[in-house]
Amino acid sequence: MRRGDLARALAERSRGTGQQLTEGQAQDELDRMVYAIVTSLRRGRCAEMPGVGTMTALVPTDEKPGPSFKPTKRKMPVATSLDRRPGGKSKS
Repeated sequence: MRRGDLARALAERSRGTGQQLTEGQAQDELDRMVYAIVTSLRRGRCAEMPGVGTMTALVPTDEKPGPSFKPTKRKMPVATSLDRRPGGKSKS
């Protein structure tokens, strides 16, 4: 998914709420969020994303500093479809 796609999706999801965003406003919000994450990592802090995980800036001893991502440890539901079989025929 590209940045424009994310902004478009954010704008569409906001339509059902009290604060409707245009695609341009959604792009601005997305840019602010990315800027805040990058700034935190550059300053050696972590960036927490509830439900997603924590990004930290690790500094290896023999390499350049770079971001690292530690996903949240939780079990994700596995999507299985028992209603359909290959070829589009439903189970009878």
